[in-house]
Amino acid sequence: MGERHLLTTAKAFSGSRPKIWLDIGSSESKSAMQDAQALRNILVGKGWVLGKDLAYVEDLGGEHNERAWARRFGEMLMFLYR
Repeated sequence: MGERHLLTTAKAFSGSRPKIWLDIGSSESKSAMQDAQALRNILVGKGWVLGKDLAYVEDLGGEHNERAWARRFGEMLMFLYR
């Protein structure tokens, strides 16, 4: 599997750390789940702190669609803008 552009960009990132919400549904593809986990790990390695300026959610049964995103939307807003 080739390198993903977002992962390459995250590895090279050196700016200030904005708050990030990253989520994935467990019913999405295996490669999408692996990429989300890899991105989380890269960000933590660059200094983001889970629960402080980085939220990572694996939504059990969640799919890649508006219904799944809507279920997580309130939690995402609270994390980013509280």
